[in-house]
Amino acid sequence: MKVDEAIKHAEEVAEEKEKKAKIWLDGGNEKIGNSCLTCAEEHRQLAEWLKDYKRLLEQKTILDKIREEIEKAYCKVKNDYDKGRNYGLFMATQLIDKYKAESEGSEDNE
Repeated sequence: MKVDEAIKHAEEVAEEKEKKAKIWLDGGNEKIGNSCLTCAEEHRQLAEWLKDYKRLLEQKTILDKIREEIEKAYCKVKNDYDKGRNYGLFMATQLIDKYKAESEGSEDNE
C-alpha cells in the first residue's frame, strides 16, 4: 500500500465510523456510538500522521537534489579555491531558494 492510498483509506474509515456513530447515538446506544467516534478520531489522527510522513519524504528528496547540485557546482570549480568557495556559497543559496520555492508550491497544491 502506498502512502497516498493509506491516507485515503484512513480518511474513508474515519468517515464511515462517524456515520455509524451517528446511527448508534441516534438509536440510544451511547457505548457503541462513542466507540465509533473514538475509532473515527484515531483514523483521522493516523491520516494526519501519514500526511506529515509524506511531507518528510518529499523534503528528503528535495535535500538530495540540493546536495547533488552543490556537488556538481563544487566539481566545476574545485581547482580554484577562492573562486570555488565564493561560487559554491552563491550556488548553494540559489539552489536552496529554488527548491524551497518548489516545495512551497507543492504544499499549495495539497
